[in-house]
Amino acid sequence: MFRLFGIGALVFLAPMFAMGQSGSAQSIFSVPGTHCQTPKWSPDGQEIAIEMFSPKKDAREIVIVKLNERHHSVSETMVSVGHSKSSALLGGGKDLVVELAWAPDRSQLSKPYIFSSLGPRKNFDLFADGAWLTTNLGNDGQPAWSKDGRYIAYVSQQSESGDIFLLDLQGDIEKPIRATHYSNSTEYRPQWSFDGSKLLFTRSTESGRGQDVGIIKDVTKPRESSQMIVKWASDEIRPSWSPDGQRVTFYSNKSQKNKKHFDLWVANADGTGAKKLVSDVVVADVNGAVWMPDGANILFVKRDFKRDNPVSWVAADGKARGRINTNTQLNSDLDLHVSGGRVRLAFTAHGLKGADMKTWRQVFVLEIKASDLK
Repeated sequence: MFRLFGIGALVFLAPMFAMGQSGSAQSIFSVPGTHCQTPKWSPDGQEIAIEMFSPKKDAREIVIVKLNERHHSVSETMVSVGHSKSSALLGGGKDLVVELAWAPDRSQLSKPYIFSSLGPRKNFDLFADGAWLTTNLGNDGQPAWSKDGRYIAYVSQQSESGDIFLLDLQGDIEKPIRATHYSNSTEYRPQWSFDGSKLLFTRSTESGRGQDVGIIKDVTKPRESSQMIVKWASDEIRPSWSPDGQRVTFYSNKSQKNKKHFDLWVANADGTGAKKLVSDVVVADVNGAVWMPDGANILFVKRDFKRDNPVSWVAADGKARGRINTNTQLNSDLDLHVSGGRVRLAFTAHGLKGADMKTWRQVFVLEIKASDLK
């Protein structure tokens, strides 16, 4: 179920920084010999959490990069179960830290995030602000914090399969609420709607019929309000909410002869009106497509090797589409931050176009304007 079992320690190397050309994306973080991936904006847009994966050691850690207004890094801090450590001071063994989720309000915690790490029982548990929130026999991970700050959804492997549980921070956090109750399946990757009332998840069945997208319409009544949005005889993965919570995008291989290839679909939150928007997209490890704040357009990465897998956009009604000029190659892992009228995209790429070093993924940031989607 989880991607990150049996990982080792990572030796941190000092980051390198590169400026993009005028009007193009800017590289904010890279480490030689390491994939820097799955960027996650903090809610205030001041920091980005980045997973660092060393394939040679099968090791993963998380670094938090603080940016100034010009998207220059002003500090890098490793996430740790113990006290925070500056990357320049790291040495020796380090904590196994994975799957970070930001708190919606920075004032809630002295360190405003939750993550999964090896706990007292030597399996993965949830940790936040100096304390273990779970200490189960099975692995706990993939936390997602509701936008109103009340709930933390996560996946718990307390039985042979995985289920989604909720920690009610206004209730008894010693008694997590089981949110999914499907038999012979694993539910994972919880995703909150922007108003914090509904929850998306993906279900993988043991029968081998594929993966499906589901919704919990009312988290106060999860058993009664659960519904599968799509349950086709194919794989539907990486769901993402529209800003108004009325629609959902997801990737599906329903129409593909090669089941490793996926298309971008959109559907109403009740499962009606499913429509394929784009054929052949790049499927990131964690993130799905991202919606622009007005809900009119959706950003994704097109699987097009001739154009180095460009960051692209499509209208939510499918009537218009185009590419965004990032000046980068082999893109993936989109994450969007919106503040006022400012829209910033964080993503990964294998360097600027034409760069000789295409092996390792870097994290880039690009400010998007309305004119970029015409």
